[in-house]
Amino acid sequence: MRILLSNDDGYRAPGLHALALALAAEHEVLIAAPVADCSATGHGLTLREPLRILRHEEQGLCFHGVSGLPADAMKFGLTVLCAGHPPDLAISGINQGANTGQNLFYSGTVAAAAEGTFAEVPALALSVAAGPGCEWADGLASAVRVARLLVARQQAQPLPPEVLLNVNVPNLPAERIHGIRVSRMGHARFHEAFHERRDPSGRLYYWMDGAKNGDDLEPEHDDYQVHADWVSVTPLRLDLTHPAWSSMLDPWRLDSLPPEER
Repeated sequence: MRILLSNDDGYRAPGLHALALALAAEHEVLIAAPVADCSATGHGLTLREPLRILRHEEQGLCFHGVSGLPADAMKFGLTVLCAGHPPDLAISGINQGANTGQNLFYSGTVAAAAEGTFAEVPALALSVAAGPGCEWADGLASAVRVARLLVARQQAQPLPPEVLLNVNVPNLPAERIHGIRVSRMGHARFHEAFHERRDPSGRLYYWMDGAKNGDDLEPEHDDYQVHADWVSVTPLRLDLTHPAWSSMLDPWRLDSLPPEER
């Protein structure tokens, strides 16, 4: 298969390199990822400055670094690297840090994969539940195994092109992972804190950080499954319309504009 890879951690990130080298043994692999770490940048685009490309060669693969955001990088890959020959699959990752629950709306990893979906290319977003600074060699090796399995399944039984799979792997060696479960997007979210500080000139500023809550107790949810040592695979669609869209606002009586006030 022809596989286009991207991420939000940067084109020199270890997760991207491990995935690319593993898949290149059996597939044609093309790579376009941001130059810098763009974690939690969501689905932004670079429209007011040029995109510049850096290249890094490793074991016969060319890693293209795009001086923009994750969605820019995937767009560049789809439009330039794959010009005239669309990929069979787009993968964003392997990301260091889980992308579960409401974090999907902030995730550059998921945004890059969504660009594949927008282009009618089946896509995967692949993450390991390992926070910044954590040792994640075991989780990364497990995620590579999961990726190879899902690529094989896609090759044998292709997903509809409008489907995006959000995959989260526990930060564990494969023998300690129970297996794979199909899940729903859960409710896990970050609770932010703003720390008030002053710079050396005495000027006030704030530093934001936060921690993800651990109170999503629904077994069918992605965050619950990852914490229970299962690989979570969540099929996503990018149509965010509420299922009851045609009737839920009936009580508001939005059938006509109000008369002009005088």
